[in-house]
Amino acid sequence: SREAARRTLPHWILERWECSFGSDAATVLAMASSQVPPTTLRAEAGQREAIQQRLAKEGIQTEPGRISECALTVRSGSIHAAEALRSGEVVIQDEASQLVAMLLAPRAGDCVLDLCAAPGIKTGQLAADLRRGALVACDRSGQRLRTMKRLLRGHIPADVRLDLVRLDATSALPFADPFDRILVDAPCSGTGTLARNPEIKWRLQPEDLVRLSEMQGRILRNALAVLAPGGRLVYATCSLEPEENEDVVRKVFAEVRDCRLVGKDELAGEFSALSGLFDSSGYLRTRPDLHGTDGFFAAVIKRADP
Repeated sequence: SREAARRTLPHWILERWECSFGSDAATVLAMASSQVPPTTLRAEAGQREAIQQRLAKEGIQTEPGRISECALTVRSGSIHAAEALRSGEVVIQDEASQLVAMLLAPRAGDCVLDLCAAPGIKTGQLAADLRRGALVACDRSGQRLRTMKRLLRGHIPADVRLDLVRLDATSALPFADPFDRILVDAPCSGTGTLARNPEIKWRLQPEDLVRLSEMQGRILRNALAVLAPGGRLVYATCSLEPEENEDVVRKVFAEVRDCRLVGKDELAGEFSALSGLFDSSGYLRTRPDLHGTDGFFAAVIKRADP
């Protein structure tokens, strides 16, 4: 009921969701955002079934994810003691989060930029998909980069050169050469992850969305400035708020030339398993109440060929 939903959320968030999604959907979303979600794993590509069998021998029961072909949802048992987790064959990663890096689709030999990389889960995923090439992962926190380096050690393919760079992505980027693929997993309000991070909803204030939106716009502009002709950029958040999502893309596109949003039909042709997640504009959207995942937004942007 709406009264139950009001007890799980600050009223201003519930009212926003009612405006965005309708009253009934907002109530269901609020309840879904208050229930602890299952743990989801990302397995190595092509290894999901074999890893699932090995986990079962350790008493950990899993089932394939609903969307990502690399996802396993833990149904029972303690994954934290699993050999596959210690060895890096699986990582704990929400299924919608996995899709964001999938959309970047790096090709062997590409030069890839992961602009807001910490804690490095998607960095490892990009490196595995890249197989051969250069990957530059950035964060403004030296401590977080040091933690990333430790966690990723031994899990980067031998033919991928990984460079960790400390920088503030809201300032002009220091790179002389452009990148073929850029992931902007932007810092955001996190309203799509309230089930995992319930403290967010009590800390967040309406004015934070304005501040975040301005920062996200600066980061996206700076990233597009180093995107190569013919290159692809994915702008993503784990927010459900339009100010941080399509509004950011629209404002930046009003200032940037020779870039376009990749449309629904083109994306559905490339990622057929995800076709139901692209809206009419081509934006990928997931929600806890609809997909059993965190709430994510992603826009796939392409720079015109030379």
